[in-house]
Amino acid sequence: MKQIDLPTLEKVIHRAIEILNEPEIDQKLTINVVKGTILSSSGGQVSFLNVAKNTLSFKEQIAVFRKDFIDPLVLELKLQQCIENNDADTAWKLIQESDIGIAEQWKKKNKKAKSIDFSYFEKLPPCSGIEGQWGTLAYQEMMFMPLASTSFNDFYNGQMTSAPLISTLARLLLFISPLGCTSYRKTIGREEHFVFSFLHVEGDCEETRKRNDAFARAFRRDNLFSTALISSHEKMIKKEKERETVTLLIEWVTFNKSKKTLLEYRVVNEKFIKTLLSGSTHFDINKIFPYAFREQLIHEALRNNDTKTLIFEEMRRLITDNSKNYYSIKMALNLRELILKEGQTVEQKTLTDRMYGRGQALQKKLFKPQTVQESEEYTSPNEKKIATIAYRLLNAAKGGNREVFFETVLRLHLLANLPINKEFTSLLDRKVVSDHEFATMSLAFIAGLMSQFESKEQKEVEEVEA
Repeated sequence: MKQIDLPTLEKVIHRAIEILNEPEIDQKLTINVVKGTILSSSGGQVSFLNVAKNTLSFKEQIAVFRKDFIDPLVLELKLQQCIENNDADTAWKLIQESDIGIAEQWKKKNKKAKSIDFSYFEKLPPCSGIEGQWGTLAYQEMMFMPLASTSFNDFYNGQMTSAPLISTLARLLLFISPLGCTSYRKTIGREEHFVFSFLHVEGDCEETRKRNDAFARAFRRDNLFSTALISSHEKMIKKEKERETVTLLIEWVTFNKSKKTLLEYRVVNEKFIKTLLSGSTHFDINKIFPYAFREQLIHEALRNNDTKTLIFEEMRRLITDNSKNYYSIKMALNLRELILKEGQTVEQKTLTDRMYGRGQALQKKLFKPQTVQESEEYTSPNEKKIATIAYRLLNAAKGGNREVFFETVLRLHLLANLPINKEFTSLLDRKVVSDHEFATMSLAFIAGLMSQFESKEQKEVEEVEA
């Protein structure tokens, strides 16, 4: 850095780029990235996926894969053919020339044998996954098997020796199973992970294939889980069937460091999909932003969980960030109401619509619009006041403190010289207003109270809908 020599620096940079563009280097770097970001999420660190194999060339890694997955399978298929043809000589030759898989197991059990006895193979346990194949591998997580288990609780007698056995063919199919899945990033806990998902339709392989194709195409197009899920069901919703089939959404990811697999499966409720496709005047999923918030809502709804916790967190974030988009909260609450009513749409205003409108009317009465032109970073006194009130209301709503919430709303109405609606007084009675309804009322009212500071574009959207 002391001696500035730009021409020399440019030569070094140019040479580095040339090296990266060389086919062998580019190929090796690419496979290492694919292994680290995609394949390790499905296969852990088995075979060539182990980090110790990163130093190998592309062809050497292919050789490791062939040795671990392909060669043992080819050997078993050839031995099965020999047994079928009663060809003991060829079978003996295959066993003696090989030191992998079933050949290695046979040699350990028959060290002094001078000829092969097919009865050994007849006594092998069957594969638990594929009929007609030998169960030669334990289906356990410790063997880096995706979707396998190492829990003693998963076996009827608490013994790991009772772990199911699979064949080399089943192992290969499990390893390449991501080829038939849709992969995407998903937040699990506080971290983002690369997961694989598959839609399984009960008793219908052809419909399963169609659904997964539609799901994958939509995901490649929009990169949104919610859009992909809706797209995979659109034709099914339009088609009347005598009996509704059960659809499972299977998601899984392998954590290679801890050698465990997280498997989650959820029944895709047809009424829930119909709700998303309902075309209700009160709800449009495309108006819920940001995308991360929308995706979390859909995932929680699929788990049959109440989405109010997510909405509380998003509301707090919006107030803290002095955000403008409270219309998303209104849409999220309307979705929550529609799910509770099992997708039944109503022509009149929903509870969310009514409380949102009352908060909006009260806000306009209390705080007149500022005449001074404000920059994006400037926060007006009115916004500070309303944010303070919103925090108080939000804390009361989250804690289920109806008295504090009602007292704060009552004071606001007295300040605005407006009569308080009967719906507010009824929320004090838990027999009249359930906890679920109180959460809807409080969140919708707070969103409406903050709505004066929404962007012009969002107001235009509301005017068009009105």
